[in-house]
Formats: sequence, C-alpha cells, structure tokens
Amino acid sequence: MQRYNRKRLISRTCVICSMPFFPISPMQKCCEKKECRLTYRKEYQKKSRQLNPSMHESIRQRWVKNHPIKFKAGKLKGGLAISTGEKFPRTFFEDMITANLNRQCLYCGDTLYIDGKKSNMSLDHKTPISRGGNNSEANLQIVCSKCNLSKASLTDMEFKALLIFLENYPAMKGIILARMAMAGKAYGTYRLRRAAT
Repeated sequence: MQRYNRKRLISRTCVICSMPFFPISPMQKCCEKKECRLTYRKEYQKKSRQLNPSMHESIRQRWVKNHPIKFKAGKLKGGLAISTGEKFPRTFFEDMITANLNRQCLYCGDTLYIDGKKSNMSLDHKTPISRGGNNSEANLQIVCSKCNLSKASLTDMEFKALLIFLENYPAMKGIILARMAMAGKAYGTYRLRRAAT
C-alpha cells in the first residue's frame, strides 16, 4: 500500500493569490498556477538581489561573458522597443548579429566586434523612421556605432554620397563627422526622453 506524506495533507494559503492549496514540499509558498509561480519567482529574485547584490552582479557578469551575442541582442531589442514601440523576438537580433560579426562596417570599413559588454555594433534604419521608414527586415542593417550616430536622420544613399564627397576634403572629414555624431547623439537622447513621457 502507498504511503502518503502527512505534510501534503496540510492546507496552506498561496502568498500570491491567497487561495488554499496542498504543498508538495514544506518550502512551497505558492500554488501550482503558472502566474503565481512566475510572480513568486520574480519577487524572490528581487529580494535576493537586494540582500546580496554583489553575488547577483557576479552572476550577471559571468552570463554576459558567456553569452555576448544574447546580451547585445537584448540591448538592440530594448532600444528598438523604446524608440519605435515595436517588439521583435530576441532571436531576430541574434541572427542579424551573427551574420554581421567580424564583417566590415558598410560605411567606414571598421571591423564589427563583440567582446563581453564592449561592442561597436549598432542597429540602423536605411531609411530613418523620421523620414518615413519602417522596421521591416529589408530596412534594418548592422553598422558601427560611430557611423550610426553620424548618419542621424540621413538615408542610406544620402550618407554614402556624403562620405564620397568628404573623401575630397580629408582635413575636414573628421571634424564634420564628429559634429554630425554629436548632433545625432543629442537627437537620440531627445527621442528617448520623448518616448519615455
């Protein structure tokens, strides 16, 4: 005859939904519903991070070191969601990063790399959203961060034409691109603030 655990017969109240349930183990604090388990896990992790932040930071650093492509894909996904409100799966960005890793930037020729948290890869719209572009796969490309900042609200063809023109003025090229990058950074900050409000 099968023996029943007496502790299983003792009813408890779920700390999330306040419904009675029968725990499987003495440590169980919430019922078996998926929503309750996810909420409890988030709350537990939040409390654990507050109690021991250094341990969680070391775990996070180790994860970033072991999964640099996933980390960068998450940043690109979050940036696009904040700026345009459109959400894509992380795998979409992982595939784009993997396809462009160690290739040259389309504009300046710098090698695209990822080294833990450090990376010069940036997501760029060939036709910017402000100029009527969209978030389709055909309109998105990976370029270096420096060129993406300098490009700002120019289209792909306009920026390439500008770079060809600046080849005739090598002394001015660096100054003009640096100023454009400063303006692009200021515009990006403005857009992020505007999207947050």
